[in-house]
Amino acid sequence: MMLTFAVLLATAPAAANGFALSGQSYAHDAVLLHATRREVFAGFAAAAPVTFIGISPVFATDKKTTAAPAEKKTAAPANKKTATASKKSPVDFAGVYTDPKHPRGYRVISSTGSLELQDEPKGTTFTIPVKTKFDKKKGETALTIDFSVKGGPKDIVGVYKDGKITFPDGNVWPKSAGLEGVYTDPKHPEGYRVVRVNKQGSVVLDLTDDGKPPLLKIMAKSKGNKLTIDFSSKGGPKNLPASYENGEIRFSDGNAWTKL
Repeated sequence: MMLTFAVLLATAPAAANGFALSGQSYAHDAVLLHATRREVFAGFAAAAPVTFIGISPVFATDKKTTAAPAEKKTAAPANKKTATASKKSPVDFAGVYTDPKHPRGYRVISSTGSLELQDEPKGTTFTIPVKTKFDKKKGETALTIDFSVKGGPKDIVGVYKDGKITFPDGNVWPKSAGLEGVYTDPKHPEGYRVVRVNKQGSVVLDLTDDGKPPLLKIMAKSKGNKLTIDFSSKGGPKNLPASYENGEIRFSDGNAWTKL
């Protein structure tokens, strides 16, 4: 339809200017025009499927490459990373504590869930199991302790948060800062090391390599942030130098105990 209209427009000016076509010439041109038009439409029809077949995959490819999977791939790890960074450790309750009701004694809570306590320097040492329950939402740990072995109540729940344990009667055990504390040793990942300073100013270390009792007690000397530790009772050197810095006890062989 559009082709016929274009031919008529092309021939109209020629007729208007006196260039009339003879009958024979007109008939010959009409046959050519008819043949040409048929070839054009035939060529167009043949080309049309190729054109649309070529276009269709392009849109399919664009849809495939601009879809959501790329966003999903990058979004998930970011959220996961943030969540992990904000999560508090459920063993940060481990440490050495002081009890204002027994200022001459000590309390040590290990990462494996046990409490070692002594009320007086020469008094009886008790080892008591502790049940722990960490509340991520509140950021606190409930510690259920059976004090009946030393004449106290059976199941008292203390709450550890912000470096202290608070009990229902209002008593508060603050966690010791500085050198004193419970440490992990990468050479003995199942065990732990307790470091505390007694009332005589000596440094006492309680060691377990597998996290089970009995604990091996060894002594050390301290001057400033420098330590000299006697490991001879466990087959090590007698005077091994070490230093305390930023929550770590570091040794000359590169090993470091990290405070919990």
